[in-house]
Amino acid sequence: MLSNNRLWTAAERGHVRPLNRALIILALVESVEGLGFAILLTLMVML
Repeated sequence: MLSNNRLWTAAERGHVRPLNRALIILALVESVEGLGFAILLTLMVML
Protein backbone atom coordinates (compact mmCIF):
# COMPACT_ATOMS: atom_id res chain seq x y z
CA MET A 1 0.00 0.00 0.00
CA LEU A 2 2.80 2.40 0.83
CA SER A 3 4.52 1.72 -2.48
CA ASN A 4 1.34 2.17 -4.54
CA ASN A 5 2.13 5.41 -6.37
CA ARG A 6 -1.37 5.71 -7.83
CA LEU A 7 -2.88 6.21 -4.37
CA TRP A 8 -0.36 8.89 -3.43
CA THR A 9 -0.59 10.79 -6.71
CA ALA A 10 -4.40 10.72 -6.54
CA ALA A 11 -4.21 12.08 -2.99
CA GLU A 12 -1.88 14.86 -4.13
CA ARG A 13 -4.45 15.81 -6.76
CA GLY A 14 -7.20 16.03 -4.16
CA HIS A 15 -8.71 12.53 -4.31
CA VAL A 16 -7.91 11.39 -0.79
CA ARG A 17 -10.73 8.87 -0.36
CA PRO A 18 -8.87 5.86 -1.90
CA LEU A 19 -5.82 6.55 0.23
CA ASN A 20 -7.90 6.96 3.39
CA ARG A 21 -9.74 3.72 2.65
CA ALA A 22 -6.47 1.84 2.13
CA LEU A 23 -5.04 3.21 5.39
CA ILE A 24 -8.18 2.24 7.34
CA ILE A 25 -8.13 -1.28 5.91
CA LEU A 26 -4.45 -1.57 6.81
CA ALA A 27 -5.16 -0.45 10.38
CA LEU A 28 -8.03 -2.93 10.71
CA VAL A 29 -5.93 -5.83 9.45
CA GLU A 30 -3.11 -4.97 11.83
CA SER A 31 -5.46 -4.68 14.81
CA VAL A 32 -7.02 -8.08 14.04
CA GLU A 33 -3.54 -9.56 13.85
CA GLY A 34 -2.67 -8.21 17.29
CA LEU A 35 -5.97 -9.42 18.74
CA GLY A 36 -5.38 -12.90 17.34
CA PHE A 37 -1.94 -13.01 18.90
CA ALA A 38 -3.35 -12.01 22.30
CA ILE A 39 -6.04 -14.69 22.04
CA LEU A 40 -3.43 -17.29 21.08
CA LEU A 41 -1.30 -16.38 24.10
CA THR A 42 -4.33 -16.55 26.39
CA LEU A 43 -5.27 -19.99 25.08
CA MET A 44 -1.72 -21.25 25.52
CA VAL A 45 -1.65 -20.09 29.15
CA MET A 46 -5.07 -21.56 29.91
CA LEU A 47 -4.26 -24.96 28.46
